[in-house]
Amino acid sequence: MRIAILQVPTPNCEPEIALAIEKAGMQPVRLSEPKMVTQLSGCDGTLILDYFNDSLFFEALQEQNLLGKPILGLGEGARTLISAGLVPGVEDNLECVSLSPYASGQEASYVRLVEDYQYNAFTRLTSLRILKVEATNQFHIPDALLKEIQINGLDLYHYCLADGTIQHNIAAIANKVGNVMALAACFKQPQHLDILFRSICDYIASGHKQSVTPLFYLPRFLK
Repeated sequence: MRIAILQVPTPNCEPEIALAIEKAGMQPVRLSEPKMVTQLSGCDGTLILDYFNDSLFFEALQEQNLLGKPILGLGEGARTLISAGLVPGVEDNLECVSLSPYASGQEASYVRLVEDYQYNAFTRLTSLRILKVEATNQFHIPDALLKEIQINGLDLYHYCLADGTIQHNIAAIANKVGNVMALAACFKQPQHLDILFRSICDYIASGHKQSVTPLFYLPRFLK
């Protein structure tokens, strides 16, 4: 199982992330920017760690989505999935949610699953755990769309207090069938991602291919 890692090249290209993927039983494949579009098809899933704004790349991601392959955006990678229209996944891949900075007001920040979360490629082996994160952004969602998201359990992770008390601030959302997730927080300790990567591995090993369908929502602009 090959997992593409897409990240802006830096001197510290997070080897811990690749190690966590290997530990989960998969092979990390780092793709440089020129190769992202052409080599995604040779991978079984995609992990995006930075923001990329390229229409050809978005089309390649959308093709991987239609094949039901797992696509996970972490930190600024969540913004990439928003711009590509893959989360929350409405008709015509329209961009309809946004991100803004999140400040916890605490010494440390935490996220946890909501109790009625969607069972999907990222939560199939996940219990209701509190995960320590480096808070970055939170989702802003129009009220009508938020209701649809909550009905389907797509607001998977919320920021929470150290004792697990859920806050309204949404840290992660998925698409309707659960093969794409954008988590707008960063993990200082990659071992906290272990349960996400093991869930992805289990999803791929099961051979489960999603029939991707959009949410029943379109933005409306009243004059």
